[in-house]
Amino acid sequence: LIRVKSRITTEENDISFAVLHLGDHNIFGGVRKFMGDEHFGAMWNDIVQKFKENDIPGTFRRIENHFTSVNYSLWHLFRDEQRAVISRVMDSAVTDLGRNLRQLNDINLPVIQVIKKMGVPLPRVFSSVMEFILNDDLSKILNQDNPDPAGISRIISQLREWGFEPDTVSISYSFTLRLNACMERFISDPENTDILRRIIDLMDVVKPLSLKYERWHIQNMYFIIGKSLCPEMRQKAMKGNPEAQEWVDLFGRLGAHLKVEVGP
Repeated sequence: LIRVKSRITTEENDISFAVLHLGDHNIFGGVRKFMGDEHFGAMWNDIVQKFKENDIPGTFRRIENHFTSVNYSLWHLFRDEQRAVISRVMDSAVTDLGRNLRQLNDINLPVIQVIKKMGVPLPRVFSSVMEFILNDDLSKILNQDNPDPAGISRIISQLREWGFEPDTVSISYSFTLRLNACMERFISDPENTDILRRIIDLMDVVKPLSLKYERWHIQNMYFIIGKSLCPEMRQKAMKGNPEAQEWVDLFGRLGAHLKVEVGP
């Protein structure tokens, strides 16, 4: 039972609903106006009883009976809503697949290491699994609040060592999100050299991947900070302030990465 309110007319109503998830993208449900506690209780008991009996076809029919002409499935949603549901289903499927692949890789790791030591080409099935795991690990590190540059560097080295291709599309997406988040944090505390240094370390460590990512939003934030704070920090640095000098040096390095220069 939920209350639904129109944003346009402000009209509101209590709505009864029932949803049956049959696995994956198979979702069936019904919606109708709330008919009172007694009717809702009877409907609830009728549907739940069939479900407890593990009678899925019976549960399906009960929903149809109680929600006549107002039954819905995934295909009744707007396209954006469909994609959101499918994305959640696929996220779960990919997580399960990744877990299984990691178990497979762990089981066969001794054989893989022997094959590598012998200089024999790795069978494609093994290389595909390892390539997926390394790329997935790299994306996961980039999705963390404070990515570990040493961990990123280690995975990039492993990709090169095995001759694997980095998944630049997925990695670039994760990197862009993390970089934007770091810059948002920096713009809220622009004198914080620790944040500035972390951003530069992150950009330094992924440089070998030659990632293609959207820079305009990050460049705009950099330019705003530069115009508002850079003159003041340069003056302090000229007067011998070591913290200000460090900030100016780091800010210049970041500008080189972003290909943005802020004048005096």
